[in-house]
Amino acid sequence: MTQASILLVEDEALIRMMLVEMVEELGHRVIAEAGSVDQARALAELEGYDLAILDINLQGINVQPVAEVVRGRGLPFFFLSAYDLRKCRSARRI
Repeated sequence: MTQASILLVEDEALIRMMLVEMVEELGHRVIAEAGSVDQARALAELEGYDLAILDINLQGINVQPVAEVVRGRGLPFFFLSAYDLRKCRSARRI
């Protein structure tokens, strides 16, 4: 298995710490972490990563601008959410 470098975007610090641990237990490496859209967008533009894990809602702001940067770089990403996606209309537009 190839080790992947991960950009992790999650606004809840304890959840982010838990996710870092899970990613590392799976043999991958979190190379950058962000808790806000502005911080995440900057990291998404500059860091060298293989995959981004994005929380849909960061402090009440949709993560779409970050997803667009990641997609623009041709890199894969997936979304995390504690919300019922059927109720999260903004997630369908990304």
